[in-house]
Amino acid sequence: MAKKKDQTENHRQCFRSRSMEEDKENLCADGAMRFTIASYPKEAFEVMSLMRQHQKLCDVEIRVCNEIFHAHKIVLASASPYFKLYVIQSIL
Repeated sequence: MAKKKDQTENHRQCFRSRSMEEDKENLCADGAMRFTIASYPKEAFEVMSLMRQHQKLCDVEIRVCNEIFHAHKIVLASASPYFKLYVIQSIL
């Protein structure tokens, strides 16, 4: 029952009515609307971490001694200049 209540609350937050002033704040210079979800980066990395733990959509293996680490190239490349160079060079 608590889960349904949380979903209802999330629905209200996503679709709450806004004032015209709030809408103006979200307009970009080219007239496009800006939409942000503050929790998105944290939630996205949590999902990627869970997928990595279950070896889903992993596209690289890093071997250290006798241990193998499964990872996502895009995450490694975005977090490290070394891995960014490695990933870019492996694509070319």
